[in-house]
Amino acid sequence: MRFSEGIDQTIFLSRERDDARHFRQGCCWIAADAVTYAWFPANFDEYQFCEEGLVRVNVEDAAGQRIVLEAAPGEHIYLPAGFHYELEATGVPTRFLFSSGPSARRGISASEYSAQLIALRGK
Repeated sequence: MRFSEGIDQTIFLSRERDDARHFRQGCCWIAADAVTYAWFPANFDEYQFCEEGLVRVNVEDAAGQRIVLEAAPGEHIYLPAGFHYELEATGVPTRFLFSSGPSARRGISASEYSAQLIALRGK
């Protein structure tokens, strides 16, 4: 599944595909020149573990304060709900594992995203 040009993911575990009640897990690939992807997780936390390359996430809080988080291979980043995030290319191919939770009810997230996961289930 594509987040933006050069940022793709695969889901290993989800409510839509596996009836997982508490979290979602997968892997994300970022091309060296990927287009930045922004999201706002209002109701779930996320954890990212860098396997290769360099993960860079720009973070903005409700007051507009910004910081940059980075994780090299073997390092992780914790992204709690309620902040604005941007996943940014770093000039090197990057791969990270992620887990997020709690999982929303089936179909409550972006409907197109949920439909793709349900279609992958094969039912």
